[in-house]
Amino acid sequence: ENIFKPTDTTAGGGDQIHFDSAREERINSEVEILKGRNIIESVINDLGINTLYPKMAKGPLSLGKATLTCESNLSISAIKDSSIISIKFQHKDPLIAAQFVNKLVSVFLEHHLKVYKDPAKYSFFDDQVKLQRNSLRDSEKTLEAFKEQNSISSLARQKELLLDQISGLEIALSETNSEISKNEGELKSLKESSYEVSSGKIMGKETELNPEVMSSIRNRLSELRLEEQALLANYTEQSMRVRHIRQEIEKAQNLLDKEEQIYHNKAITSIGHNLNALKSEAATQKKQLAIYQQKLNSVNSKERELKELERQFQIDEENYQLYVKHMEEARISRAMDTQKIANVSVVEPALPPIKPVKPKKLLNIILSIFLGIFAGFGSGFLFEVLSHTFNSIEDITKHLDLPAFAAIPEFEPHNPVDFKLSPQVLSEYLRLKQHLTTFAADEKMKTILFSAAAKGEGTSIVISNFAITLATGGDKVLLVDANIRNPSLHKLFKLEKKDGLTEFLLGEKSLDIVIKQTSFKNLSVVTAGISHANFFTFESQSLYSFIEKIKTFFDWILFDCSSIHSCNDSSILAEKMDGVVMVAQAESTRWEVVQRAKERLEDKKIKVLGAVLNRRKMHIPDWIYQRL
Repeated sequence: ENIFKPTDTTAGGGDQIHFDSAREERINSEVEILKGRNIIESVINDLGINTLYPKMAKGPLSLGKATLTCESNLSISAIKDSSIISIKFQHKDPLIAAQFVNKLVSVFLEHHLKVYKDPAKYSFFDDQVKLQRNSLRDSEKTLEAFKEQNSISSLARQKELLLDQISGLEIALSETNSEISKNEGELKSLKESSYEVSSGKIMGKETELNPEVMSSIRNRLSELRLEEQALLANYTEQSMRVRHIRQEIEKAQNLLDKEEQIYHNKAITSIGHNLNALKSEAATQKKQLAIYQQKLNSVNSKERELKELERQFQIDEENYQLYVKHMEEARISRAMDTQKIANVSVVEPALPPIKPVKPKKLLNIILSIFLGIFAGFGSGFLFEVLSHTFNSIEDITKHLDLPAFAAIPEFEPHNPVDFKLSPQVLSEYLRLKQHLTTFAADEKMKTILFSAAAKGEGTSIVISNFAITLATGGDKVLLVDANIRNPSLHKLFKLEKKDGLTEFLLGEKSLDIVIKQTSFKNLSVVTAGISHANFFTFESQSLYSFIEKIKTFFDWILFDCSSIHSCNDSSILAEKMDGVVMVAQAESTRWEVVQRAKERLEDKKIKVLGAVLNRRKMHIPDWIYQRL
């Protein structure tokens, strides 16, 4: 409907095709028409619901369900940089899919003609063309009349001449004002010198107003004064010749003063007349300048009016051309509707596909693998974010406000006497040693208590591995099992439980008996003992004696004690230590519980040095953590 190819090619020397510039918008409009519900329902009715979707054939809403299903399986899009529309339809039966698309195109072509058929369009544009033609003629006549009335052909020349005249008048006025200022200055100077002329004080002064007579009088006066000086050299002042010459001098002076006064007054009068003439000339120039400026304003006003008339003429001409174009399109569209002609054609009819478009098994398997991997990683990160337990050393610092000395991985050996620590586990124990060595160097720490907030945090494993690490490094270490209610160090190091800490504190055994040497060089252990363990407390003075005696023999004295919340032994024993290291198992105890245990110690002024995260679980490989 929107393409016109003229049959007469004699003027252009070949076929000329005039087409609509809004091609892309019109193609998109055709796409939306194809997606219309009315067209889809017409296709369903022609093919039959039983053919398309037999299961939906029953029921009052069968057509609506079938329509929605067809809409979801139908894909219509305009191919970029072309005038082609692609239509695809998915169905379990490839033959039905092809039938649906071909039927859809057939219904669309009939509906397309109905949409663009508008018998009233041509008459509307015909009337508008006539109105715009009359408006264009009126604008053209008004413009020509204005040009003829105001001699528009010489308007630019008039403006140029006026500008030149205004410029010349402004220069002349400036010069006249300069002359007026000069004459006013001379007149003022002459008026101020009137007193000197009347009093004879300017006698002998040469001015441009002195005539020749005054110059001769002045010369004669000079000669008489010279003659007077010559006479005074030979005669006295009462001499007749001297008095006679002075009389001559007086007469000449009086005559000169009189003449100068006359010409001085004449000069004032002359300059005054000249000044009045200049002021009159300046007034005339100003009046002429105002007249020329008024003429220039009139020319500018005509120029603006001319531009407005030309702009209106241009608008009317563009409107006329636009309606002529639309009228021609409407005429061609009416002719095409009459002959059932449309500029939409089928480039390629729908054919059954050679192979199904889905499911794509390989793609689904690959996507499932990647989604499973990312879901696993995401679950691990989400667990760490939402958990109220300790998952990393950053949680120790955040929730306990303590330095995190080490994070022992989950895969560390549970039997410390084997001491088969991986490099990663060993590095964490060396970090713990470095932190405590720093504290020991600064504050002379030697006795350190290891404890946890609750049972089962792995305190005994941590302290045993740490003691072996210190001893292997050359430090003399004593490991004391102060967890008398649930001791474990004797099992870990395969030692006798009896003859331990409780026997010494009760005075039953000596120090050299209770200190047992392990299979590790520089590492000794004091087991918990078995005498009266259920009734024993650490409040006796013998504990102080025990600590003071062993301090001199060892570099490090490490105490393993029961959990802080299980009994008061850890709090009582911690008061006698140089510092406390708390052990927290990862993803086990809630950080609120550990926080209360720390506050319980700090309320008794016990120094908590830091914390160790035990059994750190790696849900995601460590190398991924390092890159994230």
